[in-house]
Amino acid sequence: NTGIGGVELTNTEISQNSNAGLHVLNLGSGVFTVKNNVIYQNGTYSIYMNLGGLISGRELGQLSDNELYGTNGPEYATIGGSITGDITIPEGKYIGSGIGVPNNKTLNIEPGTQIFFRPSGGITVNGPLTASGTSERKIELTSLDVIGSGTSGQTGGNSFWSGIYVGTTGHCEMDYSRISYADY
Repeated sequence: NTGIGGVELTNTEISQNSNAGLHVLNLGSGVFTVKNNVIYQNGTYSIYMNLGGLISGRELGQLSDNELYGTNGPEYATIGGSITGDITIPEGKYIGSGIGVPNNKTLNIEPGTQIFFRPSGGITVNGPLTASGTSERKIELTSLDVIGSGTSGQTGGNSFWSGIYVGTTGHCEMDYSRISYADY
């Protein structure tokens, strides 16, 4: 994760793989473009981004205009892992697995971002977390279950996400954000 490795994937169909259609484990400072692709019917994830594999100061990059379909319909890129440098999550819709923010590492979430967490997913904050939305582009952190049911409520009894845990060295700053259907 310190090299110049990158990914450029455009106008491509990825389907019927055993685990992920695209699994980004480590990403250096090189170009990252995943745009105008159709990624469907892959094992666990259409796209999985390991946040721990991104170099410091890196944004997730150009991840747009893709059609992602799982076995249960449309889905979004999944993000998870403990960050190893200062990371920015750009505006978009994501599925969250477990996200860790260690001491002396910063996670920024851009306005308009929506993260739908899996039941065991959440954010553990031991460093700075900044999620500053705007009145027009709020940040939303919620349960994966609200996809398909709108934001009006849960569709199942056991699908609350873990929530945000701020440790003794953590700092969480949020503005114009919505947190819903968390366990704590």
